[in-house]
Amino acid sequence: MRRIIRFACVLLFAWAGVVQAQAPAVDTEAAMVVSGSITVNPDGSLVDYQLDKADKISPGVKGFLDENIRQWKFQPVPGVPANAIVVNDMSLRLVAKPAANGAVQIALTGFNFYPVKQKQRKRTRMTAPSYPVEAARAGVSADVYLVMKVDGDGRVLDVIAEQVNLQVKGSDEQMRKWRKMFADASIDAARRWKITADEDKQAGSYQVLRVPVSYSMGLSRAYGQWIGYVPGPRESTEWSIEGLSPGFSPDALVDGLVYQDGPGTLKLQSAAIDNG
Repeated sequence: MRRIIRFACVLLFAWAGVVQAQAPAVDTEAAMVVSGSITVNPDGSLVDYQLDKADKISPGVKGFLDENIRQWKFQPVPGVPANAIVVNDMSLRLVAKPAANGAVQIALTGFNFYPVKQKQRKRTRMTAPSYPVEAARAGVSADVYLVMKVDGDGRVLDVIAEQVNLQVKGSDEQMRKWRKMFADASIDAARRWKITADEDKQAGSYQVLRVPVSYSMGLSRAYGQWIGYVPGPRESTEWSIEGLSPGFSPDALVDGLVYQDGPGTLKLQSAAIDNG
């Protein structure tokens, strides 16, 4: 049994800006990922931004995003002329949690930015993993966030499941079992994947790529809509955390890409990051 998977690799930050706004009634957490583009001056000051499919996003969420994005300040981008601008694509993850008195709090918990024209490492052989049979019978959907160590020839040297989020809540034992099923299926498939060779490869070098794998039992994932989920614990190894920025979160990934950080990638100033 197989399901379509979605791929991405990005640089992420986390910053908690919590407000009361339009959100679903949830008893765990719900998330929404929106995309767009952002334009910045070489000194890191914001010029403007745009959200994709803005008509699909509620006015309350758009207002919340605007209030936060207008305050952003980025690290200066090296090598850019003083009279030029820097344009990055971006994706943003929002999380809704229940608060006191039946209210819902919304937080902007993940960001990623990447140059619009940057060359991407592409997948040449990435067979979708099998859907775990027992999880499918139980009607469990999940998102697995893989991180891969890939050499210059595109071979996967190592891979771990950095996080597994479920769309179904069960007992602690059940959720541990489901997360392991999804992680094992994803890792088993990833070990056989092949990425295009790095044209600038050096002997003994490698890159760290991040890839989300989505398993869905018919759940709606319409753009601009909230999706309920149960976040899983974070896993890491020494190589998987190299170069990560403060507040990194693996679950604000861009669908459809295999991506690594590169020249021209915008980075928020550390002063703008608040983990609450």
